[in-house]
Amino acid sequence: MSKYEIHDFYCMKCGNSVPLPRKLNKLRESMHRKKLHCPYCNTMANMVEVKTYEDKMKFIEMFNNGEFEEELKTSIEAVQNEVI
Repeated sequence: MSKYEIHDFYCMKCGNSVPLPRKLNKLRESMHRKKLHCPYCNTMANMVEVKTYEDKMKFIEMFNNGEFEEELKTSIEAVQNEVI
């Protein structure tokens, strides 16, 4: 039995996903935010953890409605302040 489960993390800037393994004993709630680098738009910011098809559809709807724009700005600013 595997100790890991693959979840997709969706970028709030470009909407693309990156699959990452998650330890079964360290799972987070659906739509959890995690600071990651997006290889598609080359941005370091919070990405949204998606576990199920329903979560994916929810993310797509929220992304298309622009619901992540303010959170994305805040996330990018926080990352830039960490580097300095």
